[in-house]
Amino acid sequence: MISLTIKINLKHPFKNPYDPEDIRMDAIINTPKGEFLTLPCFYKTGTSQNSKWEARFIAMQPGSHSYYIQAISHRDT
Repeated sequence: MISLTIKINLKHPFKNPYDPEDIRMDAIINTPKGEFLTLPCFYKTGTSQNSKWEARFIAMQPGSHSYYIQAISHRDT
């Protein structure tokens, strides 16, 4: 099995990084079979103008995987 740690730096305002109604970040993973998995990222540290997030993934299928990061903010700007 292959494991991957994704580290993300984010500069976007939020009030509570633990509240997905405020801000949510997901890694969308494309598997070799063409399936898309949503892997929630978790807040590590920082302020709303300079925060660090992380996701950890273990591949359960052999072959090439790809991913992109999706950040969703519900905060009024």
